[in-house]
Amino acid sequence: MRALGLAPLVLLSILVSLALTLAPIPYAQGSVQNNSTPSYVTFDTPSPSSLTALPVDTCASAYYCSGINLYDVFVLLEPHNAFGANCESPPSSVDLCNVTFDQSIMGPSAGLPGAEGLSVYLPLLMSLSGQADGTMNTIKFTIGAGSSITPGVYSVTLTANYQIQTPLGTGPIIALSQSVTIPIVVQDFTIATSPAAGGCCSTFGGGTVASVITVTGLNGFTGTVTFKTTVASDLGTEALGCVLSETSVALNAIATNGSTMLSCSYLGGLVAGSSGWKGAVRIGASIGRLVHTVSLEVIISSGMSIFAGRTIVVADEKNLGGVAVRVNPDSYLLGSEGAQVSLNAIVSPPTGLACAISPTKLNLASNLTSILSCNGSAGVYQVKVEGTLTVPGFNEPYHANTVVMFTVESPTNSSASQSSSSSTTSTPWWQQYWYLLIVGTSISVSLAGMIWMMSRKVRSGSRSKIN
Repeated sequence: MRALGLAPLVLLSILVSLALTLAPIPYAQGSVQNNSTPSYVTFDTPSPSSLTALPVDTCASAYYCSGINLYDVFVLLEPHNAFGANCESPPSSVDLCNVTFDQSIMGPSAGLPGAEGLSVYLPLLMSLSGQADGTMNTIKFTIGAGSSITPGVYSVTLTANYQIQTPLGTGPIIALSQSVTIPIVVQDFTIATSPAAGGCCSTFGGGTVASVITVTGLNGFTGTVTFKTTVASDLGTEALGCVLSETSVALNAIATNGSTMLSCSYLGGLVAGSSGWKGAVRIGASIGRLVHTVSLEVIISSGMSIFAGRTIVVADEKNLGGVAVRVNPDSYLLGSEGAQVSLNAIVSPPTGLACAISPTKLNLASNLTSILSCNGSAGVYQVKVEGTLTVPGFNEPYHANTVVMFTVESPTNSSASQSSSSSTTSTPWWQQYWYLLIVGTSISVSLAGMIWMMSRKVRSGSRSKIN
């Protein structure tokens, strides 16, 4: 009987508990992770729902340069269940009508500030005071992709934070939130040259340097990349003319790369062995504010000249004659590691004279002079000294030559002259000058006859006066 007396009390307790469980709690709301909880603030429907972003390397304005590409994302915020009407009711020092915002980033450059990563610029708080249920509030978030950001897939979570009080006016204040996540793909492209920047571009005057410029899209990059060249040199930029085979290429998820051919030629005149031209060609590839560049050092060399003198060589196998042959390279090549000149001698006519050059190879980093030695039979010869200059990094060799004239005297003629001179010295003087004796004797006889004739005339005149 006692147990039956307690039954009504137990039943009453169960009914009260059930009523409290089913009754709505003012301002009660779960976070976005618990969608079954009644919602007093809806924070969703982002536009765009996903984002494709590009970094930036240049600034559109000289007065304001953020170094960041900015993208706007809009999220809808709505009050429900009389939140706007009841949020001011509790006599609390905390303003329960305000909604504040927060963010978090996941991805390759997450946590890096400013230009180094992905940034989210949060709006100020939003007050829902007095707003009717279902009022649409568009909240703008600005996402920035910095110039040094790592391309890849990112996830940005935007959060709306608010507070409620249960029971109304007397219960504790509870912090709640709703979040929305936006996937962001940071795209980019790279630029490269072939040959690589360190192996291009050098040639000799009159030649052409060429390089293939290739851009490659990353993470589905889509857009048209435009190319532009700029020449820089202390020796004048007008001396180098550069052209591109293509001024732009289109990239997309299928065509992930594109190329253009850069060709540069020297437009001025160079004197062999004089100072050449040195400068740089900067190739820029751009789409909007995104610019990637690569620079190529260009050397236009004047090559070299070869100098040698004229000599007379007496054909004597024991005494070979020698001529110094000097190579005069462009000043940009002096001391170049691996740069060398190969020398060769060609005799014309091809027979009668033998020539040798030593050394046959000159290393421009240490030696610029070689010796040309020749001997042979009597005659006049033309010896062409040819030089081939090869320099690492240059796309072709350089050729130069000089001509040396050899006059070879016959050893036989030289000996005869010396023998003739010796025999003349040993001959008596009267045998060498006999004709002078004859002439002298004739003159003496003539003078003697004239004197005798004059003396006779003088004597004949004296006799006539006496008679």
